[in-house]
Amino acid sequence: MTIVISAMPGGDIITANPQYFSNGDEAAARMPDISTGDLEAVGGMVFINRTTAEIIAGNLLGANSYVEVTPLPVFEAAIQSGKTAAAKIPVNGTSLGVNNPSDILLLKVISSNNGEFLRYAAAEADYDDGKFTLLAKGSETPYTGNINPGAEYDLMIFIRDGGRFDLDKAVNGAVIDPTAIVRRVQQPGNGGDGGSGGCNAGWGFLAFIGTVPLIRAYGKAARLAI
Repeated sequence: MTIVISAMPGGDIITANPQYFSNGDEAAARMPDISTGDLEAVGGMVFINRTTAEIIAGNLLGANSYVEVTPLPVFEAAIQSGKTAAAKIPVNGTSLGVNNPSDILLLKVISSNNGEFLRYAAAEADYDDGKFTLLAKGSETPYTGNINPGAEYDLMIFIRDGGRFDLDKAVNGAVIDPTAIVRRVQQPGNGGDGGSGGCNAGWGFLAFIGTVPLIRAYGKAARLAI
């Protein structure tokens, strides 16, 4: 892997090239708290398992929450030891499911049964470990307008080497990141369609994952597959 040296605000944040895993066993071997069963391979890339992600997201959002998730490809990014990597992941507006960038829910899966929503950075001065921002395609500054469902964007994710969001759990010049976009959806049967209209996150292979959204009703016994 090649480190792309490009300093971001703060001096400790470096732009890094994400390299995507193609083998689930290989990816799981690099993440002590993630098992092979928590991952799935689609289109030659590895993703966090949708069921794992939606259970974690629903638990974080609380009882009676209905969620739909679109996993993003698990990546590794080379970085100078101890620095914070800024890695871009392409997505489209439809996959984000909100109008305002600050309302995006980006889940960082930390273990098989635990995770945390990364915090949104609205300005370059806010960039830090455990945060993310949205960029218009070709831009290097946070996007401030309404999200256009037909437009292409980049999610820029900030992960410090050896920090609690780096899943290889080591200060070793590399960060590993499994994340998923989470959307709140209406309760099926109460006038909502479950949010099933389009989950492509900007990758052709994600169209397959998005065709069968998993919706969990927390605090309820039933689970639907649309």
